[in-house]
Amino acid sequence: MTIRELLNNCSFDEVMRHIGTIQYRQLTMRPFYREAWDILMHTVSIDPYDELLVTKGRDGGPWVIRANA
Repeated sequence: MTIRELLNNCSFDEVMRHIGTIQYRQLTMRPFYREAWDILMHTVSIDPYDELLVTKGRDGGPWVIRANA
């Protein structure tokens, strides 16, 4: 199963409810989880078995997505 298939099986709100049951304080991080969710849902790979490395820019800038070498 790919990450997209996994994420398509549930909504963002369902994921946040589960995160909140594990550690309630994480609910304050909702905007950051939402950003990560959107990035993962809109990332396209030609080969479904490619690994992608997703990191925040060094200066706190936008997320960088590149093939993991």
